[in-house]
Amino acid sequence: MSAGLAAATAVSCCVCLPAFGLTPLREFQSLRQDFFDASLKHAPEWGTGLGVKGYDDKLSDPSMDESREYIAVLESLEERLQGLEPYLSQIDPQDRIDFGVIRSSLHGQLHSMRDREDYLTDVRAILIPYNTIATQILQSGGGNPSINEWEKIVGRVSRIPVYLQRAKETLREGLKRGEAPDRRLTEQQGIKSAAEVVAYFNGEFIDEARKSLTSTGILESDARIARLEARARAASAAYRDISAFVESEVLPRTKTSYALGENEYAWQLHHVLGIKESPRRLQASGQEAADRIEKRMRDLARQIDSKKDLAEVMSDLQSDHPANDKELLEAFNRATVRAKTFVDQGGLFSLPPSYQVKIVPTPAPLRSSVNTAAYYGAPPLDTSKEGAFMVTPSEGDIQQLKNFNDYSLVSTAVHEAFPGHGLQYYVFGENRATISPVRYLSSGFSSALNVEGWACMPRS
Repeated sequence: MSAGLAAATAVSCCVCLPAFGLTPLREFQSLRQDFFDASLKHAPEWGTGLGVKGYDDKLSDPSMDESREYIAVLESLEERLQGLEPYLSQIDPQDRIDFGVIRSSLHGQLHSMRDREDYLTDVRAILIPYNTIATQILQSGGGNPSINEWEKIVGRVSRIPVYLQRAKETLREGLKRGEAPDRRLTEQQGIKSAAEVVAYFNGEFIDEARKSLTSTGILESDARIARLEARARAASAAYRDISAFVESEVLPRTKTSYALGENEYAWQLHHVLGIKESPRRLQASGQEAADRIEKRMRDLARQIDSKKDLAEVMSDLQSDHPANDKELLEAFNRATVRAKTFVDQGGLFSLPPSYQVKIVPTPAPLRSSVNTAAYYGAPPLDTSKEGAFMVTPSEGDIQQLKNFNDYSLVSTAVHEAFPGHGLQYYVFGENRATISPVRYLSSGFSSALNVEGWACMPRS
């Protein structure tokens, strides 16, 4: 936990809460710490994502029992938080922000887990171990983890068979209750990506570990690598098993519609994004904005070539694109360097000369969810880790290369890499002592209003 979270702020009022025997500030600080600890205990992958020590060899528990226990913890925290409502004026303004963050997070999690029981159909949970491990490797030592980091990674890999067995049991319980995930997610993540993870742990993971450990000169014995291989192959077999289960038992019963429904959509708008407009009104205003944008695009297309319509001009623009994946990565690197030079020359941000954005091909099993490009930020509380801008290779798909034409590529680079998400996560890391860690746990932190709001500004 950071010093900013642990530090006690002086309290000018000594009124105590009868129910707690503590000042409002002290009780809130205790609750905030309990919320933070409970969140990471339930989802240790978040601990790794934040850079909190002690979680890097652990996986969450997707079982029904764990979900019920966590719901009880959330309800207890919510009750304590409600008891503090009358005393908000006695809490520091920054702590009141944390109060709102925790209240929103508790409300959202209880709605999802207790009211909707979304965990019964969460086919995406299948990929959590792989996604966490792949990111952990990517962010450790520039993709070359130390021996200590490899030990933690392998410890996490060894937990995969039990994790997937419990995930299977939870999905099976959902089927018994008539609940099933939507077909898209099931096909993409429960079958296609899971099959790619089978191959990863059977080959690439072992090769990465052997190469990394050998390059550091600390491969102590064949026994170490033998243990690593055994655990990786057990993980591969577990992914093969759950992929077959999803294809044979879950897929035939999936929903073909993934729509939330108007009432749930309105709930999400209000409680996750703070939007009070109705879905119908929001759709109408969105259509009005889309119409205005399309008119501007048509007017601009006529200025480019008065003899062609918008579709023809767009097609012409797509003809200027990288010829292959090597050129694709080089083009993204050039665009990122140009953006940083522009920022440096304009004095827009103060950055150290060593600052750079790491650009890497998207790991294969992540490509179903990262079909173009994405930035994976460094853990904000761990200065030893680094983030990476992932670009998904075209693998010879000419349309993918056209989508990354010379014009859209620049827009993607400034959005994802610099000065978009790459710089954004750098700022988070530089200000780790002043940003309360509980804010990283809220759905609002990663919402379009926060993360994507920043990254859209450079495109303007």
